[in-house]
Amino acid sequence: MEVTKLDPVAVRACLARRQSLPTLPDTFEKLTRVSTDPNANLVDLAEIISRDPVLTANVLRAANSAYMGLRERVNDLSSAIFYLGMAEVKHIALSVGSFDVFKVKGVSSEFLKDVWRHSLTTALIGKQIARSARFNFADEAYLSGLLHDMGKLFFASFYTSAYGPLCAEVATGNSDGLKLEQNVFGMTHLDAARDLCEHWRLPPYASQVAVNHHDPSQATADASTLSLCVAASNILAHQVLGDRPVEPMLPQAYKWLEQLSAAGNHPELLSPAGMDPILKLEAERVKRFEEMAGGSGSSSGH
Repeated sequence: MEVTKLDPVAVRACLARRQSLPTLPDTFEKLTRVSTDPNANLVDLAEIISRDPVLTANVLRAANSAYMGLRERVNDLSSAIFYLGMAEVKHIALSVGSFDVFKVKGVSSEFLKDVWRHSLTTALIGKQIARSARFNFADEAYLSGLLHDMGKLFFASFYTSAYGPLCAEVATGNSDGLKLEQNVFGMTHLDAARDLCEHWRLPPYASQVAVNHHDPSQATADASTLSLCVAASNILAHQVLGDRPVEPMLPQAYKWLEQLSAAGNHPELLSPAGMDPILKLEAERVKRFEEMAGGSGSSSGH
């Protein structure tokens, strides 16, 4: 691939200019805090969502969609939280809210949609892996999955002409994306995502997962199991979506799942046979969520 190398010092300086970086929407930032606060309750969640009319409408639309399959229609947030549960409503709100995070002016809407779709799929699979093995970090896995590829948005936003051809080359399956990024930018989207997480003052585990989701062995001890979960989910998400050749990477994904099995309470659920129904279910959920979120997506430029 013929792409002019950029000055790595200039790229890092751009990333260091905090005032020029995108900011998390206020509502998403509050939802992020609530999603991992063990002391948060239904009232806290309802108050945050209710202050955002668009988010409220989208959560209610999601609750009444085929995605959720409720038998009775709900017309208010309290009912939605009652019928769906706090955890499910948090995940819906974060996913719908992530549309706003993925608004990047001047970047192809199709590229943004692809990144969002992959991130959502990674989040859904990570959440299910955590729940299946009865780990206590389902919310953290979901949030980390949603945000793990934010570094790609930095490259796409600030270096569109260089990153477009790079992504096209990676999609062929003939090149290593991280090596190309390092060659062109002097850093990878993992490094950029780590810095963005720190810029947004997200919990430390989010930064650890972001920078280590291709090699969870490098994660700190307190984030190693979560990093394994998201790393495996990242590969399995590509398999589910069929958006990239992943056959060479699948053995590694299942090695990571074996490591998770050793630490989990239901290791049989993380075997290839155990994962198969989970992946099929999440593939269907992604399709339904995309259909449900279409109105939000179109209003956000997706």
